[in-house]
Amino acid sequence: MISGPTAEAKALALKLREKPLVLIDGRMDISPWISQHMVDACGVLHLQLAASQPPGHQPVGEGFPSLYWRVTPPQEDAGGCVES
Repeated sequence: MISGPTAEAKALALKLREKPLVLIDGRMDISPWISQHMVDACGVLHLQLAASQPPGHQPVGEGFPSLYWRVTPPQEDAGGCVES
């Protein structure tokens, strides 16, 4: 699952073989295809646009100024990573 700004998260999801779901701007209220169970069980790759590096994030790379990432791993007790 990828969470972040719509354009960046969608572009990355389309490039990845797994075609992960996109959690638009980290908001489940505008991403009804995502449940809290899925977030807990699958983990999330967070993308963030920022003028400077946010705490806990890493730069995506030289070709992507102002874009940073971090990962929230799946919770061990959340069960399998399946759509619900």
